Amino acid sequence: MELPLFIILGTLCSVIAIIFIKLIFSCENFYNRRNIPIWTRPGIGGVVVGLIAIFAPEILGVGYYGTNLALSSSIPLWFCIVLVIGKTGATGICLGSRFGGGIFIPSIFIGTMLGSCFGIIANIYFPDFASSIGFYTLIGMGAVAAPILGAPISLIMITFELTGQYEVIIASMITVSISCLIYKRTKLESFFKTQLYIRKAIEK
Repeated sequence: MELPLFIILGTLCSVIAIIFIKLIFSCENFYNRRNIPIWTRPGIGGVVVGLIAIFAPEILGVGYYGTNLALSSSIPLWFCIVLVIGKTGATGICLGSRFGGGIFIPSIFIGTMLGSCFGIIANIYFPDFASSIGFYTLIGMGAVAAPILGAPISLIMITFELTGQYEVIIASMITVSISCLIYKRTKLESFFKTQLYIRKAIEK
């Protein structure tokens, strides 16, 4: 009964992953087309992120606090949506502006918030067979991060190790597979492969 929900969640996670990757490199291309000096880009990105953080300070840093709240179902739906949009935008702008930072933890954060959003909605409309909000939060975490990092098997195993429940593997395999398949259909590669392709093109 719950399998269609996992398919829908995997589709949503793929959409967010596609937006996330495209935002990063679109931001970088924006700077390159206008010949904006590299040394000014982190400052510009920092100002934009600071403006976003005025309304949602939880997007700053690694986001462990927000992730723990999502896993414990302690964040309301509207604020989960705000954090998904805010963190996606802030991280995309940061990395596109050559601002210091990684991509693993932001993709995990975005996935947990998206999974939490989906879990809240699923429990409202399908309370008879929907799993807990925390369950969807974990599944969403892996399904967003897997195509971005290019590591679907690793993310499936991480979700299992966090819970120790075999049921999680089935749900995670479905959502991660759907997310990665849709992502690949758009001809996109993982963040790291895309970086290598761009660097190779520049060198040529």
